[in-house]
Amino acid sequence: LKLIIFIILNSSVLRVAYSPEFDNIRNAFFSQSKALLLVEGETDKEYLELLRDESHGKNKLDFDGEIYAYGGWSTLTNTVMMKFLKEKYSKLIVTFDLDAYSKVKSSMTSLMLNENKDYFKIGIDKGGKRAIEGLLPDNVFNKVWTGNSELVLQTQSDNDKEAKSAKNQLKKLYLEEFKKTSKPGNEHFAEFYKLTNTLNKSFKTK
Repeated sequence: LKLIIFIILNSSVLRVAYSPEFDNIRNAFFSQSKALLLVEGETDKEYLELLRDESHGKNKLDFDGEIYAYGGWSTLTNTVMMKFLKEKYSKLIVTFDLDAYSKVKSSMTSLMLNENKDYFKIGIDKGGKRAIEGLLPDNVFNKVWTGNSELVLQTQSDNDKEAKSAKNQLKKLYLEEFKKTSKPGNEHFAEFYKLTNTLNKSFKTK
């Protein structure tokens, strides 16, 4: 049974077929901001919030809208919902992990979003680095792995739930270690600055 939800916003009506993806992003429909930067998860959001700090100087993320975590790539495949967000916001920027590109590419095309203007793939095209964590310096991984070897082994588990849980725990540990040890500048943020500079160019042209 399909549950049809009517959302009235800015004098327009959207009919959305209820799905788990709507749960992930419902609050974005009611934001008062004119600009929205979508990121996959809460850790992605925290990295980008760090980059908004003035201490990064010319490399800071120069974005005055809301950064919103949409809870996983499958949200982007709900094109009806995404079309409404595109109409609602004067600026809508979508980001996702590089390893999710094959899963969301058709949705980006359907939404008529352009790469490196409206949507951005985050990560480095190397094994284990096709996500925002791939932008971290190696010392963060070395420190976390050394202290959490059992958790690292669990990521290779044949039990999907166990492996996913371990990966999520490691993501949080990477973030904590980075926040604790990093300082603004290329030594720790070099790869992140490449991302912010690309994003900033898009913000200025939209």
